[in-house]
Amino acid sequence: MFLYTLQHKLQTLQKLRNLLHDVEVFVWDLDGTLYFNMELLDHLRKQWQTYYQQFPIAQSQLFDQLEKTGKDWFEIIQLGSPYTTKELILEIESMIDKTTFITHSKALAHFFGKKKFRHILFSNATHDQAIRVLKKLGIEAPEQTFECILALEELPDAKPHPSAYTVLTQQLATTSPQRVVYVGDSVRSDIQPAQQLGFKTIHICRSVTDTQTQADLSFTNEAELFALLNHLHLLSFLR
Repeated sequence: MFLYTLQHKLQTLQKLRNLLHDVEVFVWDLDGTLYFNMELLDHLRKQWQTYYQQFPIAQSQLFDQLEKTGKDWFEIIQLGSPYTTKELILEIESMIDKTTFITHSKALAHFFGKKKFRHILFSNATHDQAIRVLKKLGIEAPEQTFECILALEELPDAKPHPSAYTVLTQQLATTSPQRVVYVGDSVRSDIQPAQQLGFKTIHICRSVTDTQTQADLSFTNEAELFALLNHLHLLSFLR
């Protein structure tokens, strides 16, 4: 078992090294990608359910049924709401401080501290929420670490709307798509749109329903990814 685990780790390490060979830019999703907390996820779900109840179409069973089809919470609420996706998410984001559910990540902080790549944050979180989360994770100066933070306020609409990705491609206008690697946890909001743009992709695959993602690489959690990234740095395989 030990030998199998070691062999698998070495194979994944080699795949990651090959994938990043000519990469210049990392594009990072935030929630569910750079961190994950089940208690926070449950809390957010309750917030969306509570918010959903104010609309005439609201039915608790319908919410549960639509959720099982793979729809995001904001998509479910939008079915009976006059508000845009962006407006809905901004409302929910204002109701919670995610940092109370997050702990410092030594491995993450170590990787971003190396500054070996250009980094862009591309998230449906609000700008203020994103900054506070990044600092709590261990990135002391997010606006210096990331060349650009494309939070919800900077986007015409939330991911995966095409207009959000237009903003991202404008930011990357001088960079070849093959020199970009996109890291995200959502197949619909992150991996598929990124692949359509020609980016390399790394999937943080937390859902058993998302196993067939066709991403270039998949990891079950962010800790596994950052451990290997830091290992590559140690071996001087990354610039």
